[in-house]
Amino acid sequence: SPGEDEGAILADPFYNYVSLLLPMNGSNNSTTFADKSQNAKTITPSGDAKLLTAVKRYGTASAYFDGTGDGISTADVAIGTGDFTIEMWINTTSATRYAQLIGNEGVAGFTLLINNDSASDGKIAIYIGGGLRASTTTTGYNDGKWHHVAVTRAGTAITIWIDGASAGTGTASTTMTGASDI
Repeated sequence: SPGEDEGAILADPFYNYVSLLLPMNGSNNSTTFADKSQNAKTITPSGDAKLLTAVKRYGTASAYFDGTGDGISTADVAIGTGDFTIEMWINTTSATRYAQLIGNEGVAGFTLLINNDSASDGKIAIYIGGGLRASTTTTGYNDGKWHHVAVTRAGTAITIWIDGASAGTGTASTTMTGASDI
């Protein structure tokens, strides 16, 4: 029988459209990251990426990356030219300019990052096909608090959503090969 989180996931009417789902549940200091989508992709950690149970938004843990060569990766998640939503919860105090949140920086790839204009601005931006497509106008999302971050594309309109509110818009019709690094 599915656990509490898995039951909620399976009840989601959009679950069949989910390409990658990483709830970050697990035990403290675990380096096992499980994809709960129907694809069940293999997730490979690098550096000392791990799960921590002391700081979490939901579930049993959250992913921890200390900013020095840490990450997790998977085989390409194809996005293409259609509509999409990418979402996550972040809690960071990063002072690294262009700190990647998720992306695949190939020619047709994309990168969602924090600290777009400087090492301390806390803006969130998305680059697609090598070009800046949208950026938040508000700064300070690297404040050590939980923020829900989502990026959507409907037609060619790109919107960055922070904590449920539109925080930056742009356009992009570029094919996106997907995400491989998180």
